Amino acid sequence: MGFFDLNIPYLDSSQSNKTTRTKLVVKAMELGYTGIAYNRTIKGVMSDHDRCSISPLTLSSLLNLVPSLSLSVNLHRDLLGVPRATPFRQYTRLTVVAENHSQSLALNSGNPVLKTYDLVAVKPLDQTVFDDACDKSEVDIIAIDFSERLPFRLKQAKVKAAIERGVYFEITYSDLIVDVQTRRQMISNAKCAKGGYKSVHDLDSVLFDPRNFLQLAGDPRADQRRFKELGKLKFPEQVPNTVTLSIHKLLLVDWTRGKNLIFSSAAPSVNELRGPYDVANLSSLLGLSMERAKAAISKNCRYERFLKPHSIQ
Repeated sequence: MGFFDLNIPYLDSSQSNKTTRTKLVVKAMELGYTGIAYNRTIKGVMSDHDRCSISPLTLSSLLNLVPSLSLSVNLHRDLLGVPRATPFRQYTRLTVVAENHSQSLALNSGNPVLKTYDLVAVKPLDQTVFDDACDKSEVDIIAIDFSERLPFRLKQAKVKAAIERGVYFEITYSDLIVDVQTRRQMISNAKCAKGGYKSVHDLDSVLFDPRNFLQLAGDPRADQRRFKELGKLKFPEQVPNTVTLSIHKLLLVDWTRGKNLIFSSAAPSVNELRGPYDVANLSSLLGLSMERAKAAISKNCRYERFLKPHSIQ
């Protein structure tokens, strides 16, 4: 079993960006990962200029650059139960930030630009785009940015439609590393999505009703004071973003049951990158079993549609 991070941000090839990318790859190898994907993000109208031009790093040069790298890689792979001989793979990924229906129409199997990448993801910024991504867009991954207020509603029927088509949902964890308040709120709300709600709107009406708080939160003494404060707020305008964002995450985890879910770092620097077991432990706080949490950074990332012939090694 290998571990993957399918979201290592890729910027233009300036020297500083190349140095950052090199540090991230070295760190990923040291932590025991067996594969990463360089993620290029574009916004607006797609053009021929957006064809993949990402070059892989030469692993032999990395080993020469960091003499102790081989020892660290072997140590972590032994701890993770990953065979030492497992090759380290580098993939390419394009994430299209789509704001409207016309942009989502470009996400089809006949688009020559998309064919130059190993992975294609869409980041919806509109309800129609999200619905299209779940129903018909030819993408591998639906990337949802939980560090900002979502501009659309998650719908269980749409999530299920995406799963049936073999599309995966991505949750990134670097915002949880950087934002302490988001992390605390996620933990305190860890049982809120277990009531079988059909939409975020349904859960909103229950979660922010003080009469229902004790059964949802599961820890009355620790959270009672905070919820009394929330009970005085007018939903949704005055409710802190971190509360509603963690609810969306929990609903997505609950509806997918971890089946079509991947966890990635989207780490801008090595400070936000974590080892596979740390990521699995963090994922388990969202309600996943440890087995499902590990699958979200291993087995789910090896889905056959991801492993295209032109992947870079």
